[in-house]
Amino acid sequence: MKKLNLNDISKCIIEQELYKNPDLDSWLLAQKLGIEEDALLIDIKQNTGKHFKQFLNDIRIVSLVQELDKTFLFQRPGYYYKLSGFKSRTPFERMFKEET
Repeated sequence: MKKLNLNDISKCIIEQELYKNPDLDSWLLAQKLGIEEDALLIDIKQNTGKHFKQFLNDIRIVSLVQELDKTFLFQRPGYYYKLSGFKSRTPFERMFKEET
């Protein structure tokens, strides 16, 4: 298995828009990256201090905010939870409020 750094992992998630998949988990991401799941989780935790879901949700929120900056059409934050890859509205709204 290959070794990737955190930038490679983030870049892959963003460029392939993997964050939009509400069912994306660490196992699936590790498979797509061609690395061991344990190595992925350890790398994320050591470099960010966050668990996988926190790391992924941060990417989701940042990507959504960047997309919103490109448009003039704004809806209530809950409108965007599916667009950004969250399974449900409540966790999305909580993360959105914390990060923006």
